[in-house]
Parts: sequence; C-alpha cells; structure tokens
Amino acid sequence: MNTLLPADYVVFFVYFIAVAAYGYYIYRKKKSDTMSSNDFFSLKVRLPGGRSALRL
Repeated sequence: MNTLLPADYVVFFVYFIAVAAYGYYIYRKKKSDTMSSNDFFSLKVRLPGGRSALRL
C-alpha cells in the first residue's frame, strides 16, 4: 500500500495542531520568565511525562 488514506492526513494534521498549540501555550506561559537557549538545551526545562510523549 503506497498511498496515504484521508484518515492518515487527518491524524497528521491533528497531531501537528496539538503539538503547535502546546508549544504556543508553553511560550505564553514562560514569556515572562527569562530563559536563555543554554537553559533550554541543558534540560532545565521540565515537561510532565504525558506531554513529553507528544515529542516522540
């Protein structure tokens, strides 16, 4: 089976929207905090386990 079904596109779209919405939520929540890229990449940002699964 070499083609994607319409349901596959819906799943991709919903996943993309969910991850983008969560990223925007975190951005708005952390906007007042001062955080450098060093803090972000050194894993000083903690995400709950269930939300970390979205990154996979």
